[in-house]
Amino acid sequence: MDAKIVLIVIVFIILISYQYTLNKILKELCELKQVLKQILSDNSK
Repeated sequence: MDAKIVLIVIVFIILISYQYTLNKILKELCELKQVLKQILSDNSK
């Protein structure tokens, strides 16, 4: 029973860290997109 609870907790921690990592990657991609838009708009002027 205790091993089952520990396993469930470990799986939850892994899922939460995976979600956190995905959110960080998404945020970085959004920032890159904004920078690229700015560079492209500067070049077109």
